[in-house]
Amino acid sequence: MPRFCRSFNPLLESVQFFPSSRSSLKSIINPQACQQIIDKLDLKKKYPKSNSLNIVDIFPGFGLFSTMINQELRPKKHILMEETKVCIPHYEGLFELLQKDKKYNDSFVLYPKNGYKWESYETMVNEDKLLEINTQSEDNIHDELLIVANMLTLTYGEAVFAQWLACSAHKNWLQKYGRVRMICVLPEVTAQKFLSGPSFFRRNRSSIKRDLFTDTKLIAINEMEGDNYAPDGYGYDPNLLVKDQPVIVPLTTIYPAPTRMAVVEVNPKQTVDINTDYLDYIAQILMYRRTHPLQEALKYLSPGAEEDLGPKLKHLLEKTPRDLTSEDFHELVKAFESWPFKPSLEERLSLNPSPDDD
Repeated sequence: MPRFCRSFNPLLESVQFFPSSRSSLKSIINPQACQQIIDKLDLKKKYPKSNSLNIVDIFPGFGLFSTMINQELRPKKHILMEETKVCIPHYEGLFELLQKDKKYNDSFVLYPKNGYKWESYETMVNEDKLLEINTQSEDNIHDELLIVANMLTLTYGEAVFAQWLACSAHKNWLQKYGRVRMICVLPEVTAQKFLSGPSFFRRNRSSIKRDLFTDTKLIAINEMEGDNYAPDGYGYDPNLLVKDQPVIVPLTTIYPAPTRMAVVEVNPKQTVDINTDYLDYIAQILMYRRTHPLQEALKYLSPGAEEDLGPKLKHLLEKTPRDLTSEDFHELVKAFESWPFKPSLEERLSLNPSPDDD
């Protein structure tokens, strides 16, 4: 198949970036779509000194997107964390082809470990010494470390994505080295859920925390197909589509088709001064009553909350919890934290019988 893409290495023209037999492994197989995504990400501008860049590429599958990012940036090191057995001989053959390129800097390293397990990263850095990572100031996004992840195949992918977002807040995992950008290929439903903004009907606890701790952009979405005549972007927050202007890629971008996907760019914010335990409690209570005015919903936080916190939050009382911005939630948590009669942990557990809204 002709590639004709700036970031595609012509030496890989003969490589089949999907399994020869039936497989549940989901990977991007459309080089034109990859190029659209890479252009939208504008990676060269974000990493002008890419010869000092380390890429940790998690669950890359058969690696078309990975090889094109590598060709675009030519990083110092590009670790492919992929343990699927069918992928290992695939990458060995791919690396052999790349050795023929005089410009290839031998940056790829296949690391057959489970990217779901936290200890894989500690082993990679501390025992196997595959990376030497400098801790950088929170003033800017880390310019020597980039995370790329394909989360389409994982049955627990949404939970992993939520954990990684939490790491942006708690500054652990790979986020302990600074504000590390993450480029994630997600199932469409996960992107719709996590990127829902204030007032959108899908707004939930996950999207509130994503909003508080990261600046996340929608980079690419699938085109709509079929006879329902739904517009491209159907199911996403319209305000998000207007703000981010994602590129539209064909449904055949992913193998096996049809698999609906989205690409998001996650940029962690500087440390947010907020008690995350109180945030979790407040968000769960309020989002269970997301369409009620805050003035009415406050009473469910604890007896006396409506009378004591209401006067401090007058400008928010007419809003529903679904309408609250990340700044509003930050203010609400601060008011709750300073309230002398806030419930203890044991009391919060007994006061919170509502099911998870996510």
